[in-house]
Amino acid sequence: MLSIVPPLTKEDFINSGWQNVVNASEIKECFSYIRGFCQKAREAEEKGNIREQAVFIILHKVAFVDIGQHHLDLNEDDFAKIDLTEEHLNFLTEIAPDISDSALQARVANIIWSKKRNYSMAKLAVDAYIKSAIELENPTKWTDSFGQIERAFRLAKTIKYKVEKVVEHIEKVLDRYQGEDPSYLSAELMKLLQENKFDNPQKYAALAEKVALLAESSNKWRRARDYWEIKAKWHRIEKDGENKSAASMLAAETYLKEAEYTLKNSYRAYFAASISLQEAIKAFRKISDTKEETPAAKSRAKVKAEEAHKLLLQYQVEHSGSNLRNLMAHGLLDDEAFSSPLMSYLWWVMLRRCCSLFTYKQQVDLSDP
Repeated sequence: MLSIVPPLTKEDFINSGWQNVVNASEIKECFSYIRGFCQKAREAEEKGNIREQAVFIILHKVAFVDIGQHHLDLNEDDFAKIDLTEEHLNFLTEIAPDISDSALQARVANIIWSKKRNYSMAKLAVDAYIKSAIELENPTKWTDSFGQIERAFRLAKTIKYKVEKVVEHIEKVLDRYQGEDPSYLSAELMKLLQENKFDNPQKYAALAEKVALLAESSNKWRRARDYWEIKAKWHRIEKDGENKSAASMLAAETYLKEAEYTLKNSYRAYFAASISLQEAIKAFRKISDTKEETPAAKSRAKVKAEEAHKLLLQYQVEHSGSNLRNLMAHGLLDDEAFSSPLMSYLWWVMLRRCCSLFTYKQQVDLSDP
């Protein structure tokens, strides 16, 4: 992009109508602004308004960093690599305090910190990230809000600024939902607190247990496992080896419970249950091989691993491979099961075998003089 003479100013930003793009977006997150900024840049070019075009090109660059990866994976290196000139950065530094959209303000301030190590911009980014997280909070569609909280947390720790404020916000969210959010917001927030060696592990170990038990009662095995593992880490932080081992065992046992549940409720029961048993064996062996575990915990885990292995062998002997063949032969497949990916795979294998036989016959015929 060519240099603008005289350089862009705050007035150019204000007069550009950038807020129309933000207002038109249902979700107030930078990723949602990309198309709008690009469109405005084209419109300005068609009108011959070079300064307005330049404003939107810069804003597009700022938002476009999300492209090519999940926005939760963005880090300081990604922000530092954005192609912005010194002139662009000076313009962004001037407008940053006056950006009314918290998500865009946080992004701009974070970029300037990453490229220029401007401490005041880093502080502005932390505050804006928290404000943006509050605006984006949604227990179902949780990733946008969590992404802002995570960036605020890591940046605050880096510059040693308002870490307590970020932790306080995390605690408020956890207290508000009490683990009853339907997805993984509370789980991920607790993991952030664990990184900070938070000083109240008993409180959140109890919360993790509550959610794990509730998840098991609803047959949500992965969710239950996550929270048992989170509980185990809380006990490790408080150096409670006994409860840590117990929570780790409960996490591993969810694989056994999942296998048992699958046998009763899935048309491909033994296939899916065998996978769960294999994971159970890995989990129990991991416990038995961990140095910090007590001898009693290692012994229990070893026994459980052996039991799971015997059960797996039993499944393989009595119900070799997927149970699909038996269900199909006896007319036990319903419409949903008949249209399943596993059934499609079976038809593909059968077709391939038939085609292979046909190709082989042709080769034999051609080779026969």
